[in-house]
Amino acid sequence: MVSHKIFNDWKGAFPFLKEYTKSTLYLRAGIVMLGLRLESSNFDSNTYLIYLECRSLWENKNSLCESFVFYYYLRSKGNIQFWIFDNHHDFYFPKVLQRVKDQFGGILEEKIRLSSLFNVINQITVSFDCNILSIFEFELALSIYLNDPEMEARIWRQIDMKFRHFKKKDFLIIHGITMEEWKQDLRVRMSDREALMAQVEKNLESRRIRNLNEAQFVIDDFVLDSEQPKSMSRRWKEFRENFRNTRIGLWRQLIAKINGEEYP
Repeated sequence: MVSHKIFNDWKGAFPFLKEYTKSTLYLRAGIVMLGLRLESSNFDSNTYLIYLECRSLWENKNSLCESFVFYYYLRSKGNIQFWIFDNHHDFYFPKVLQRVKDQFGGILEEKIRLSSLFNVINQITVSFDCNILSIFEFELALSIYLNDPEMEARIWRQIDMKFRHFKKKDFLIIHGITMEEWKQDLRVRMSDREALMAQVEKNLESRRIRNLNEAQFVIDDFVLDSEQPKSMSRRWKEFRENFRNTRIGLWRQLIAKINGEEYP
């Protein structure tokens, strides 16, 4: 946990965010809670990290630990995580604050434009530092919440497009179900808007959640990750990720063969 002074500095910099725990500052927006977490490093108690996190309000989860949609560490312009020394906080705070505003600031305010939200989501998916299925589910739940059939259709096209790059065997091993089973389950859960909204209202029975400041989504033109033109650096990242996944799959096949097991 960071010091009281460090926490209060960040709290003062984002007045629309309210203290949710001693290390988090949140707002709520429709079907999610969004905000910042300040976390002491596990490797050095004299440093802390800051990251954006998003938690679901449309699901019936037993604990908040299960409700993560995504979290994303603050990064420097060189795409390196910021590690902030506690005793240098006053010196680095203005610079780090500006970086937070540049990366996430557009979705930590009273009005959240969809273009700002999807710009952040696209940053996260490009980094591969996320559970992509949770991102898909959030995007789809958001389209249901906003009652926007065109947006919903765009997201389903994105899911189908992305799934063409997944390996069926690896997907089954990692998630325990097939791609089609996952999509069918998602269709069923997203088919009842009233049930989704009822679950959000149920989660808002928590006074701690209800007392958060409520932001509004502003509908404007936005671009999904799959609709972005791909730069050479993006293509290279995807190549490396696909290569890594292929290598993992080959190792699993080899280990299964050595153990006399059948690889799914």
